[in-house]
Amino acid sequence: MKHPPLPAQDEIHLWLLEHRTGSPSFLSKEELARLKSFRFESDQERYRYTQSAKRTILAHYLEQKPLALSFVENKYGKPSLAGLEFSISHTKGLSILAVSTGSPLGIDIERLEPQANLENLAQRILSNKEILVFTNLSNSKKLAAFYQFWTAKEAYLKAIGTGFQIEPQKVEAEPAFTSAACSVSTKQELMPVSCGKEFVCHLARKNRPTKLSQFIFEFDST
Repeated sequence: MKHPPLPAQDEIHLWLLEHRTGSPSFLSKEELARLKSFRFESDQERYRYTQSAKRTILAHYLEQKPLALSFVENKYGKPSLAGLEFSISHTKGLSILAVSTGSPLGIDIERLEPQANLENLAQRILSNKEILVFTNLSNSKKLAAFYQFWTAKEAYLKAIGTGFQIEPQKVEAEPAFTSAACSVSTKQELMPVSCGKEFVCHLARKNRPTKLSQFIFEFDST
């Protein structure tokens, strides 16, 4: 497939990765070790595909071979790569990779699926203000709202580089999901990403980009 050039400083490239089997495998020794830790074959296939796709996409931008990429993790385990900012998220059947050359970013995608203990989950992840918003919603709107809050918070935590070392209750999203903040780090702009009606996705970044370009990844058949 034809690969786009590096995104401009104020642009973000979004790559949709539909989970496949039988694709090329470009995994490091560390990634192969993690692959073996997955109990179910479906999880192994997802990990093999998405990691190989991620390496392939990022390697194209940097004009390197996929296995030549050297990722470095911060103290919270967030990987980084010299020359690019990126974030990846997985849900059932689909992954999404965000790439930029500007400030750090975070992305999270979730498939809309019923939750038997939705109220309890909301109490565990939402701030006091968010709980008030959530409890005042009709039952028909609560599931979508929960996933909106969840993806906004996780995208935020990825963008600031901590992941869930900060409790999600400490992150507060604006009611319209335009930004999120917490007391121990910087405010991040939030942007919804359309990935289909069965998915909810948010992107977080300190500075709102002027352009989002979306691509669908497929391995070259040649």
